[in-house]
Amino acid sequence: MQGNGGNLILQNPLGTSDFITVLNNVINYMIYIAIPLCTIYVLIGAYKLVTSSGDPEKTKSGRNTILYAAGGFAVVLIAKGVAGFIRALLH
Repeated sequence: MQGNGGNLILQNPLGTSDFITVLNNVINYMIYIAIPLCTIYVLIGAYKLVTSSGDPEKTKSGRNTILYAAGGFAVVLIAKGVAGFIRALLH
């Protein structure tokens, strides 16, 4: 786009210049990605548990898959809380 006097004007692709708003938008996107991924990994872990046939290694693998899925989702939720806390402090 050309501005006055032939100067080039660049539009902000982020829609905002506030860092906290950008951070909040990124974390919201992470939550939208984390929900289906967590569900998929819990289902995979449950499948491993059901098909383990008493094998301790397979049972442990299934439990760990579910545990890591829950832990990863908790990290994303905590990040959302921290971003909200920072936003409250700055405003």
